[in-house]
Amino acid sequence: MLSRVKLIFHQMKFTDGNLYYMKSNTNKLGTWIREGLNELGKNQAWLADKIGVQAPQVSRIISGASEATPDLLSAIADALGKPRAQAYRAAGYLNQESPKDEWVEEMTYKLNKLSPAMRGVAERFINSMVEGQEADQPKTKTKQRSSTL
Repeated sequence: MLSRVKLIFHQMKFTDGNLYYMKSNTNKLGTWIREGLNELGKNQAWLADKIGVQAPQVSRIISGASEATPDLLSAIADALGKPRAQAYRAAGYLNQESPKDEWVEEMTYKLNKLSPAMRGVAERFINSMVEGQEADQPKTKTKQRSSTL
């Protein structure tokens, strides 16, 4: 049904001062929110309480019956511990043409929350993992054939 997937094009200015073009796809947003809640083992009532809205409003956003404002998307992402860009992308506010690695976005978001001292620990850990992975790679040697005359 067309009311479930609304395509709306217009410009909106978010509270972070950046200008985005909106193309709303609430079904993708609903899936993204449900997955985030499942990862945390939380429900819609918890999310509603966390973001300061009534539970029926969260239900309408998830079902696609209602659209989320940019401020509400930010609050949802923060409550779920996800990067805001993922919420904006799921809602259709960000360009879908250049696919992003959501795992990398999420790790970047989490690393940015670390103190400088913990960032150093994380950096050393990641570097050791990369070095270990490179060491595990089989080294290929090219065999030279000897030619007999």
